[in-house]
Amino acid sequence: MIQQAFKKGEVTFNKVLKEVIDAGRCTNCGGCDAICLLDATDVIKKDESNIRSHDEENCEKCGLCYAICPRTNFSTSLGKEQDNIIGGFKSIGTYQTSLDELSHFQDGGLVTSLLLYLLDNNLIDAALVTLKSGQWIPRAALTNDRNEIIRSAGTIYATSPVFEGLKLLNEIDDSQLEKFRARTIDSLRIAMVGLPCQMAALQKMREINAFPANLVKYRIGLFCFENFDHDVLFKKKILEELKIPLPNIQSMNIKGKMIIKQKTGEITKLGKSEFQPLAREGCHWCGDLTSMDCD
Repeated sequence: MIQQAFKKGEVTFNKVLKEVIDAGRCTNCGGCDAICLLDATDVIKKDESNIRSHDEENCEKCGLCYAICPRTNFSTSLGKEQDNIIGGFKSIGTYQTSLDELSHFQDGGLVTSLLLYLLDNNLIDAALVTLKSGQWIPRAALTNDRNEIIRSAGTIYATSPVFEGLKLLNEIDDSQLEKFRARTIDSLRIAMVGLPCQMAALQKMREINAFPANLVKYRIGLFCFENFDHDVLFKKKILEELKIPLPNIQSMNIKGKMIIKQKTGEITKLGKSEFQPLAREGCHWCGDLTSMDCD
């Protein structure tokens, strides 16, 4: 379908560079890197600032990276417009977990409760979540371990490489399949948690039945008003300017102000004028704050 939409050789990653990255619209969702058919040859590269570059000589010019980017207007024939500003919904409510092990987490622990329910009731084989290190560096994890899923609770407010977890499925072996209780890779059932831009990229991948996005059976989208590069928010602002050691942070939240709670109980609050200028430039282009492409 994608190949039919573009003339052969017409679309390369240069189109993404020009229209999205160089224009300051990139969300750093990682979708282009995950979908690249030639990932093993590093056609699409990332440097320390997560700005992607491109190996034009080895590019297949398939157009997949451009097609699934949440900042391009390309859509497949399966795409559809939402009827309202927050997407389709059956009802709206507020909920809080009833699990004691999640009662102290951010915003009620609902997302983590949903993942545990899906896992406990054999509706999924694994969850694609984001974990954080002691330095609050996010990393993607494809897991069916309850403790890891519980550890993923709480917002990190740094760009999450969640699609790297999907990329790992290209290299999965029989022993890993056995761990996930799946007989074949095509039978693997995954629940993914992500931001609106990541859900938009995932939806485009699913519309063309792209592997491994077609294995994601449940999409749990998060609300998002802005996101931040780790170096800008955590290293420069919190560590260097506010002098808060990153391992000392217990939780973070944005409720009008950015609230940083340390393990000692000390709380630091940043006003909008202090933290919003730190947001990624690409976030200012986003019109989806509620993950309209999730379940």
